[in-house]
Amino acid sequence: MIRNGENVEAHTWSASTGTWTNVGTVVDTAGGAQKKLFEGKEYDFVFDVDIKEGSPPLKLPYNASENPFEAARKFLEKNELPLDYLDTVGNWISQNSKGVSLEQSKPTGSESMYSTKEVQSRPKYIPHEEYLSITTANLAMIQKKVLEINQDLIQTSQKDISLNPGEISVLVDLCTFLHTHSSPGRKSVSPTITSEGFQILIKIITSWPLQHRLPALDLLRLLTAISSLPTQYYSNGTDIITLLRDSGSISQQNVNNTMLTTRAFVNMFQNESSRRFLSTRFEDILQLVRAASSDTKNRNLKVAEATLLLNYSVLSRSEKSFEKAKTILGYLTKAISIDTEPEAAFRNLIGVGTLLTIGGDVTEAAGLYDVKAVVKGVVERIKDHRIEQLGVEIGKLL
Repeated sequence: MIRNGENVEAHTWSASTGTWTNVGTVVDTAGGAQKKLFEGKEYDFVFDVDIKEGSPPLKLPYNASENPFEAARKFLEKNELPLDYLDTVGNWISQNSKGVSLEQSKPTGSESMYSTKEVQSRPKYIPHEEYLSITTANLAMIQKKVLEINQDLIQTSQKDISLNPGEISVLVDLCTFLHTHSSPGRKSVSPTITSEGFQILIKIITSWPLQHRLPALDLLRLLTAISSLPTQYYSNGTDIITLLRDSGSISQQNVNNTMLTTRAFVNMFQNESSRRFLSTRFEDILQLVRAASSDTKNRNLKVAEATLLLNYSVLSRSEKSFEKAKTILGYLTKAISIDTEPEAAFRNLIGVGTLLTIGGDVTEAAGLYDVKAVVKGVVERIKDHRIEQLGVEIGKLL
């Protein structure tokens, strides 16, 4: 971190260019004896981090009892920022929450980017115990896009499938509601707004042309993080999985629709009722996503599928379900064997490690899947210190 006038800037070192890169400006720190409220929870500190000029600062909550690197990981994952910044953010949290004296120094070889008088241990990646979500969104932009497409439908003689004024009003209310209730797991969910809004999303997803469904699927992704309504849906023998499959919203033909649908499945893990549904239908969901994402080159879809598998790994461990864990291990092993995307490989490896902590039959299954060789292969193929560390952690469990 560098103080530039009245601002504190976060920089990361690039070995390839031999320069420091500014990754954001810390515009405020709030801490002390008084607890700070953020998304309904109290924290010792809530930092404002300005990542992009012209955009609102991102909130970074932290409690003094936490491992700063774990808090950094959560912050980066929530805001879909590269985990390459884990050390930078973790060290910065340590400095600003405990008054640790840091001396900036140019790194050489294996030296750390910063030297510190108080050493914080880097977190172990496995077992992973929390369900990840993907909820970052620009709701104003999503709402605008839906209304633009709806107007285009009217002007191209497709009024029969367009939204009427009453339906548009419901959709706008849903967007407003999601903007103010975007925190996963929040309980204050309005049954009326979400139910009526969900019906509008179903109309768009099942009747609008495939290329125009993207904003509705994006809203569905956000809704599944705060409401179990989508997983409770059942009409004429059709549940949410069948609806998304039969409508063509998840298929190899439209990678962006598939990516958002997969993210919607990911966010369902934020709700206990939805997790019961996910547990019962796990094979259907995984088969559907794998068939639609097979051979994809799209990074966002790869990461979404890896996050889905990681959440299922956490669920299997919590349920102590050996059979489910062995099935998911098979999916993970196959994905890792061909992974070239670092973030997807990182999350897939965490899933493998989390499953291996169950032990017993899962460890035996790892031998049948030749997990040791697959992990060794991805460590050699992708040069990433996180993947290398995971290789060591997983090796100790085999």
